[in-house]
Amino acid sequence: MAARLLHRKIMPYSWLQRLPKSGDSSTTGFTILSSSEQCFLVTSSSWATNPAGCPTIANNYLRWSRRSDALWWSAISTIKLSPKRVIRSWAARRLRVAFVKSLNKYGYGSDGFSIDGKRAELPSLNGTVQFFANHPSIIQLKDTDLMKHMDYSVQLLIKKQIGSTKKPGRLDSEKPQSRNRYNNIRKRS
Repeated sequence: MAARLLHRKIMPYSWLQRLPKSGDSSTTGFTILSSSEQCFLVTSSSWATNPAGCPTIANNYLRWSRRSDALWWSAISTIKLSPKRVIRSWAARRLRVAFVKSLNKYGYGSDGFSIDGKRAELPSLNGTVQFFANHPSIIQLKDTDLMKHMDYSVQLLIKKQIGSTKKPGRLDSEKPQSRNRYNNIRKRS
């Protein structure tokens, strides 16, 4: 397995695509880019796209190819959020904490592997996910609302990775309701 990891193909960051139906950044406060392949993150683009400009390119490629996590993810904030660095790092930290809590809620660890008790039931999440805190609405967003948006986004990510037929729940309702009230009435009588 170690030999396979050393020769792993890592895709450029341009392979990351916006996660569909994950919400508008003006309402959620963040944007999600994902790929089912292992990709370099946007923050590594300077040396990944121009290897001649970085003298330690071989070490960087070796370090990235040795990563054993199934799911590579990061959360960054952009200058569009705020010019103050303390606010940008706070927003990125909020996204990281919310993402790890949502993964744990659905039976996954922060590395994308399923938690020990559910390892047989859930396949691991593979690929790359990058969160961008790029809209000022995340500053006023309450933690409960951020968790709802992140839970929905993690459901979409799991559905995309695993191909589940079950649709993710709606953001505005805690428990899913039946679409046909007539069937519920007939079952009771």
